[in-house]
Amino acid sequence: MRKYTFLTAGIFVFLFSGCAVLSDSQVQNINAFSVTASHYSNYPDEIFKKRAELHLDNQLLEIISFSDFNLLDRRIDKARANFNAAMATSDKFDLSIQIIQQYAGLLVELSSDKYTQGLDDKTTGLSNNLGILVSAFNTRVKASDTLPVAISGELSNVIWALGRRITRNKQAQALKKFIPMGNVLVAATIKNLVEVLDRDSIQGNDGKVFPGLKTLLAEEKAECIQNYRNLVFNGQSPNNYLTIRQYYDIKIDYDNTEALRQKCVTTANQLAKAHDALAKNITEKKDLKGLIKETQDLVSDFQDLGKIASNYAPDIQIKLSDLLNHLK
Repeated sequence: MRKYTFLTAGIFVFLFSGCAVLSDSQVQNINAFSVTASHYSNYPDEIFKKRAELHLDNQLLEIISFSDFNLLDRRIDKARANFNAAMATSDKFDLSIQIIQQYAGLLVELSSDKYTQGLDDKTTGLSNNLGILVSAFNTRVKASDTLPVAISGELSNVIWALGRRITRNKQAQALKKFIPMGNVLVAATIKNLVEVLDRDSIQGNDGKVFPGLKTLLAEEKAECIQNYRNLVFNGQSPNNYLTIRQYYDIKIDYDNTEALRQKCVTTANQLAKAHDALAKNITEKKDLKGLIKETQDLVSDFQDLGKIASNYAPDIQIKLSDLLNHLK
């Protein structure tokens, strides 16, 4: 009888462990998603930086015909102040970017092949920072857009419950809890990012309405072209190669910045879609054939972001070698 008791217990443990463990391909999908998402934040920030530079160029262009040096000097100071203000993105937007970055950083650690080495101070630090960011986010959004108050604590509890020594079974259990809870966080922050990047106008917490980034880029490009028409190509002085080249470059910069904005919106939406697919996929153990479609589409969008950004911002290019290994 004792023999059968041990046998039954052994079968129970085996079945329980089998249900908990995710397949290698599921963990691979999670890791591919998290690596991609953790680098996404570089690109929306670059749009704001480039828009600020273009706005400054346009303001300086407007004062090219000033003959009063004191007036010109004051306008330059104003242009510099406007540039600095444009560089400071809204708190709400910046917090959304940071939350996604911190959350994705945690997923990178949780889905790593080196899970048996246990969690280090970097992982627990990411977990603590995520809680701080979620609290700050909730103070800057409308009541209807706030994240669940307990979500950062619940996500942190998953991390702490793993302990310092992680097994494959504990890794799977943690991911199965962490990702469904994180789905709420990802959906809310992506919604905020897309609003800032793609709406014609944005309403602040004080009720005031401001032009959205899409509107600003379109209006400022038209204004810049008109300024060149009125102030540079006005027939008063012969055109030269340098002037024409500057005009060509600034038009290309506007077009590339708009293309990057559009791709950032597409990638953000795909990021939320891919995470939602992961949350549904891990409810049961499955052997997947490579990356699921939603993750593949996210990786593809991310690669396109890099190609567009390389036209004028090579310094933010991300090395995709680790990411592309997931596609083999």
